[in-house]
Amino acid sequence: RKNGNGNVDHRATEAARGASASRWPVENIIERGFAVATAYYGDIEPDHKDGWKEGIRSHYKTDEHGAPLELGDWSAISAWSWGLSRIMDYLETDPDINAEQVALLGHSRLGKTALWAGAMDERFAITISNNSGCGGAALSRRAFGETVKRINTSFPHWFCDRFSEYNDNESALPVDQHQLIALMAPRPVYVASAEQDVWADPMGEFLSAKAAGPVYELFGKHGVGVDKQPDINQSIGDYIGYHIRTGKHDVTDFDWNAYMNFAERHFTTAKPGIYGLWYGGTSYEEKAMGLPYVVGGQLVVQWGRIETGKGTYDLDYLDEKIREVASRGLNFTIQFNGNIKPSWMYQEVPYNPHQLSTQVRDDKG
Repeated sequence: RKNGNGNVDHRATEAARGASASRWPVENIIERGFAVATAYYGDIEPDHKDGWKEGIRSHYKTDEHGAPLELGDWSAISAWSWGLSRIMDYLETDPDINAEQVALLGHSRLGKTALWAGAMDERFAITISNNSGCGGAALSRRAFGETVKRINTSFPHWFCDRFSEYNDNESALPVDQHQLIALMAPRPVYVASAEQDVWADPMGEFLSAKAAGPVYELFGKHGVGVDKQPDINQSIGDYIGYHIRTGKHDVTDFDWNAYMNFAERHFTTAKPGIYGLWYGGTSYEEKAMGLPYVVGGQLVVQWGRIETGKGTYDLDYLDEKIREVASRGLNFTIQFNGNIKPSWMYQEVPYNPHQLSTQVRDDKG
């Protein structure tokens, strides 16, 4: 960050350690089974317009393909993102770390950085953007709060040179930030806003997260799952998470808990079994099918939909439901409700032949 809080010449010092301790509930994070790795971004490139002279960009003359690399071709955010990938390089060598379950979290300008790093480096299993605003998760074309012109004027080194062509000209942008979020698909991504952080345009951040959803749908994944911005302090979403909490531009315990809940949900390997109850033909089924932690369940079918007449059965409805559930690779059992079951069903479920309403499993099918 800027000089102050113990930093000297845009560099971290021992005196600066712990200056933002309120943003790091380390004991809670470790207690929940996570490890924490962090770095001071100014050590990768100092955060000012001439920081490139002391940062990593001064050492690279070509890109990874050997093509000439001009200073204006990348930016401070690109450099900081590069640094995050180098941290990931190390984590892959550490036997105490599960490198396949690394979640990347950034706040404010580093929320922008996290999104770019997550898009460029698929090794980051989850990307989390906290109050990232303009150039991060917020839609630039809304021109609300911090605008493209304002951010390019205040921080000309953050973005590539061409971004300034859209100062006061956001409508001409060929892309917008929802497409950046969509680049993470099908990996999970979380976008967070704060109620008082109007400068970061919370509504623009939500709309961006929502608009990335169709790309996740291409992978069979669900996005935020709602059309309107949720109530304050309510975490929503499946593979695209979102919340807007009370308070200002900051990282709080509420944020951390939401992120850890999100990570646990996506990182936990659920065991096959019954985790939900799907009532055929009702809204409960649709909601349960959309839950990412559901790996199996009980498909409840009213017998009256199967037995159309005495001794006459129409299994099309059951086939349809089975195909729908099986297409997701889920484990499930079938429960028939209502009327007397025919004798052939007792032969198919031998374990509890007189209690077909209880949850049973027939591994033979």
